[in-house]
Amino acid sequence: MKPRFALWIAALLLGVMGFALGPSPAPAQTAAPSSTAPQKPSGGSSAAGQTSPSFKPPGKAVGGGVREIGWDDLMPEDWDPLKLLEGKGLDAISDGDPRSEALMREIREQWDQAPTRGELEGLRIRIPGYVVPLDMLGGDIREFLLVPYLGACIHTPPPPANQIIQVTSARRHALQTMDAVWVVGTLRIARSDTRMGISGYSLEATRIEPYRGPSR
Repeated sequence: MKPRFALWIAALLLGVMGFALGPSPAPAQTAAPSSTAPQKPSGGSSAAGQTSPSFKPPGKAVGGGVREIGWDDLMPEDWDPLKLLEGKGLDAISDGDPRSEALMREIREQWDQAPTRGELEGLRIRIPGYVVPLDMLGGDIREFLLVPYLGACIHTPPPPANQIIQVTSARRHALQTMDAVWVVGTLRIARSDTRMGISGYSLEATRIEPYRGPSR
């Protein structure tokens, strides 16, 4: 069944207008999709690894060379995920209107190519998010998508690629779908097309722990 246009647009708006992780952890579910290996992107807001001398790392230092960042820090400042909706006359578009499917395709295509911030390549970060498993063995996983808001890629359309991080860990963790976690590791600019969504970043996790609210 094709998504209802109004609900689809509402899901996109909720996802990018302040619903990034900050609430309590989500109830667990189960999923076991597969994925493909990350590949270096051909584009982005700046070339990977080319850091400006005036570059100031986002977030705050939390020790051990790690910066605690938020999801907005992964988006270039001049990129607006809702710009495509401007002047589209959404109030006049219904489910049966051919324009609805065309607009959904256009948004999806552009969000899947959302630009990343090349200057963040190699930055050690700590970031909260929800788990979308990409592999599962006996209830344990070591590869998953980290997404900013509850239900993303599962109950609602995937967010822009620059709001999805593909996380890998050297060991397996007892995690379930939509578990809320803090992840610590090295951020990479690497686009990956998985069955659950297209990610613009990857992260080699050195620590994964339950989310218990923002650090103080």
